[in-house]
Amino acid sequence: MKQKITLLLMSFLLYSTGHADIVVIGHQGLPKMTQETIQKIYTGKIITLAGTTVTPFNLTPEAPERKQFLRNFLHQNEEEYTGYWIVRRAIGKGTPPKEISTAEELIRFITETPGALGYIDNAKINKELRILAE
Repeated sequence: MKQKITLLLMSFLLYSTGHADIVVIGHQGLPKMTQETIQKIYTGKIITLAGTTVTPFNLTPEAPERKQFLRNFLHQNEEEYTGYWIVRRAIGKGTPPKEISTAEELIRFITETPGALGYIDNAKINKELRILAE
């Protein structure tokens, strides 16, 4: 029994320390955001903010950052998020955010596109990026 508990604790520690901290970043013109605002943007309920059209970007479903973003900011897993957008699209209420395959490409889009936002591993932050939420 002690071995099972030790193994479970070790697994938990490896799992909890093996994940990056995710931050939401955005184009320089965007304001800081609450988690509620980010949820509304990524579910298509907000399309403008402070007079600017917002353009959210997602990493691809297999990206570990996406899994953590969905869990931390939207309180959903991939199946729930994908299912939400299948229904929303079917009733004519928008399309999901565009997907980008790498954090580097995402950073480029965000720095070049007014109103753009996305999420990356905190370790990839540089001085040119604006952190909107942590």
